[in-house]
Amino acid sequence: MVPARASSGENEWTLVHVVRCHARGVSSTDARVKVWGAAFLPNDTDWPMPAPAPDGGDPLARSVLVATAGENSLAIQDARTGEVVLKYRHPEREDFYCVVATVAEQPRRDGSGAAPWRLPIVAAAGGAGTVKLVSPAHRVVYAELRGHKKNINGLAVHPHHPRELFSASSDGTIMAWDIGALDQAADPARCVAPCDKLGKGNRRPLTSVL
Repeated sequence: MVPARASSGENEWTLVHVVRCHARGVSSTDARVKVWGAAFLPNDTDWPMPAPAPDGGDPLARSVLVATAGENSLAIQDARTGEVVLKYRHPEREDFYCVVATVAEQPRRDGSGAAPWRLPIVAAAGGAGTVKLVSPAHRVVYAELRGHKKNINGLAVHPHHPRELFSASSDGTIMAWDIGALDQAADPARCVAPCDKLGKGNRRPLTSVL
């Protein structure tokens, strides 16, 4: 949806695209798969590269990408065009309940000494109780965070520290993670606040974290 100027001077929203990319099989009418979460990717990263606007606007305007989670798949779509840019289907049993987006750094290997690449990261979690870290630029799950004993119902990224990720689970705990860098051998993801130090004495299911 995009904002449109109304006659009253207030903003209204106009429906632009309806995208169904979480159907089972190839059916365009299958509405059985529920989409549990959506998150806009940061637009101040080095991926994707700037592309011409479809409406003839600013030729340097970036795509507006949004990640959605439904059943065992993640999809990344361009909200300007409705195009599905990337889809990831987890090979094992999974039901993604939540998704967030952040950034990670990747050092340049050209010897220029320039600042590292800033690339978007999508984190998703659900019934399997693990957090998958997906790099859309590389089309891989580069890390899987394990620690919760039951399904994960909520994820949140620190507003000022993009490496800091928080997860809330039905096991009654919240875990804090450092997602590390894309080069996991040099800077791996890790838990920075174990379960037994957060939520102690509470084992009621947690459904969200902010």
